[in-house]
Amino acid sequence: MDWQVVDGAWVLPPKTRLTGVIHLLGGAFVGVAPQLSYQALLVPLVQAGWGVVAVPYLNIFDHSLLAQEVLDRFEQVTERLGWQRLPVYGLGHSLGVKLHLLCGGLFQATRAGNILISFNNYPVRRAVPWFDQLDPRLTPEFTPSPQQTQQLIRNCYRTQHNLLIRYQDDTLDQTPELAELLVSPTVRTLPGNHLTPLGPSAWQSPTFNPWQTGPVPPNANLDLHRTTQAVLDWLREEQLGA
Repeated sequence: MDWQVVDGAWVLPPKTRLTGVIHLLGGAFVGVAPQLSYQALLVPLVQAGWGVVAVPYLNIFDHSLLAQEVLDRFEQVTERLGWQRLPVYGLGHSLGVKLHLLCGGLFQATRAGNILISFNNYPVRRAVPWFDQLDPRLTPEFTPSPQQTQQLIRNCYRTQHNLLIRYQDDTLDQTPELAELLVSPTVRTLPGNHLTPLGPSAWQSPTFNPWQTGPVPPNANLDLHRTTQAVLDWLREEQLGA
């Protein structure tokens, strides 16, 4: 499958009838090249008829501004492609989850549902490994802060259909906290860790692997397959219930 660049985003259309649109937002370190980082996760979705718009971004401390930028880019692309009337499901990993929540909470993005993988909402000194070496008086904080983000989700986020995926060995995950803020989310706990959505390639590059080191887990491909299957199963249930 060949990615297309449309207005600065990476687009992967299906070869079959278009079912709907997946808006992908990756994690903080890998979101800059989502067409590479998440291809193994996305290809089965495209084969099932979903068109993917993967919006790259460079992480900044102002996550509100970042959410607005990735939402504006996505809407520009779908309008260019004529996809703006199709059902849209957000797919986020790590920081990408927070951005999707901010898109819905701050800017009321219209979504049929969201797929939220490995949510974390830590302050800067916990989220970025090397920041704990800096003088705390000089350390900036994310905007909105973790506490403000929780309030926004609880009070302003209106997307009713949400699939939350967490991994058994993910030390960065805060999915249980997110589940308490949402109304009746679907929660799946799967084998794997924070890097599972990236596949085995995550273990072969320091850029993909700022938190963990070591050999590729023996079940990395199987864990990734389980994730994709969980997403596809949920999307099928969504279509049947529509």
